[in-house]
Amino acid sequence: MTTTQQLANLGIPDLPLEAFQPDGRRLRLYKKGGGAAPTPDPNVGKAALEEMQTGRDWLAFAKDQFAAGNVRQEELDNLTQRVTDQQMAAQDENMANAREDRARYQGVFQPLQDKFIQQANEYGTQGKQDEMAA
Repeated sequence: MTTTQQLANLGIPDLPLEAFQPDGRRLRLYKKGGGAAPTPDPNVGKAALEEMQTGRDWLAFAKDQFAAGNVRQEELDNLTQRVTDQQMAAQDENMANAREDRARYQGVFQPLQDKFIQQANEYGTQGKQDEMAA
């Protein structure tokens, strides 16, 4: 299929060679002749003014919402700070308790465990059996 056929299948007409006329350093496409530009629709200006007002209304709305959002955000920030402070205090307390419990475990229970293990290891020795038999 040629390029011309592909363009025709897309609804793009086959252009005559005259449609491409050089214009200085550029190529002017679709040179069909001149004519005066159509008179602009007077409603274009009205529509532009309405668009401008819509933009202003939207900006005012966005500013109001931003201000309201800042108030809500301040409340959330305060609550978040309170929760964070409580969690940090609880963590500090838990760490202090853990250190205290660990010190007690190492100072009291590990020595007792070591003594119990030593007694268990000595229990079945020949010397202990002789002592018990006497």
